[in-house]
Amino acid sequence: MKWLTFKSPLQYQNVMQNQNNSLNMKKVLFALLLLFSFSVNAQQNINEIKKDALQIIKKINFEYKNGSLTTEQISELFCKKIYYSV
Repeated sequence: MKWLTFKSPLQYQNVMQNQNNSLNMKKVLFALLLLFSFSVNAQQNINEIKKDALQIIKKINFEYKNGSLTTEQISELFCKKIYYSV
């Protein structure tokens, strides 16, 4: 272990301040890394929701063209499946 000898209280204060700055920088970097990982996860969830919504819209469009859905049923399906998922 390295022992530090200080010639003045000011020198001691500078060393301690540098150590505190280093610790604060590590905390900031950790927080940034954590926020970045949350944003990546959120982006993946958004992409999955968009894919699901697009599949539902395609299915509704296909059923409407076949004549098996009325506009009221389409509105109800849209509200239940897409609006709530987004």
